[in-house]
Amino acid sequence: MDCTTEMKFLGIHITDTLRWHSHVQLVASKLNKAAFMIKSLKDILSPNLIRNIYFTKFHSLLRFGILFWGEGGAGGEVTTRILRIQKRVIKSTVAESTRTSCRQIFRVLNILTLVSLCILEVICYIRIYFMYIARN
Repeated sequence: MDCTTEMKFLGIHITDTLRWHSHVQLVASKLNKAAFMIKSLKDILSPNLIRNIYFTKFHSLLRFGILFWGEGGAGGEVTTRILRIQKRVIKSTVAESTRTSCRQIFRVLNILTLVSLCILEVICYIRIYFMYIARN
């Protein structure tokens, strides 16, 4: 019987060492494709439609499985790569310079950052499964 070092389970790539680098690499590739699509459409479509496309194509990829590979699972350098992609997309949706700070843009568009999404997913998980968590 052959032993594999990586497998795909329910769309999430898991390695034998429980590192998330390969999964995050795959997510980054998909996010870059969605980012290119959004950048290509921003001159043609209205800002409201671009925001909707962001949520359907980019945000859905970003959020899938984030409870596992998010801030605690993948490590800082890996999630920084994803956050840079997210910032690049946010700036391109409002036609801002690459040197512009994203903080205000996230607020205006009412979009959560990667770190905020991780926190939200953990809070939602705890809220749903609170009765099953052991209390000491």
